[in-house]
Amino acid sequence: MVEDSVSNGKRIAQLLASELTGLEEGLLATVTVADASPDAVPDEAGTEAYRLLVDGEPVAIVTMFPEAAQVSWTGGVYVRWTAFELPESAGRSDGLDFAGDDIVVRSGAAVKPAVDVIRTVLDDHAEDLTGGAEE
Repeated sequence: MVEDSVSNGKRIAQLLASELTGLEEGLLATVTVADASPDAVPDEAGTEAYRLLVDGEPVAIVTMFPEAAQVSWTGGVYVRWTAFELPESAGRSDGLDFAGDDIVVRSGAAVKPAVDVIRTVLDDHAEDLTGGAEE
């Protein structure tokens, strides 16, 4: 039987990394994945999958759980969800949740909406992350 959705935390983290590193527009074009551990195994306490960098500076840590991947902001990226409007796609995905400032991706289908949220957060911090350089 074919699985209708991806709900394995490791696979979700892999899909997220692939989606983020494949984009060539705006600030997302400068996102790289660092310190990836292909042999890492998700567990209930969380296992660090990789770090996200923008222009070589750390902005987030992606952690794998058995049924989700979580994006936790770091490196001076402080999120206040009320400070800006989340993209519409964030509200339409059943597999996308928020835990405080963190983004929790619970399905492969929620990866693209998660990328939209990541784009919004990074755009909100663009001046800080690029030293004021315009794209």
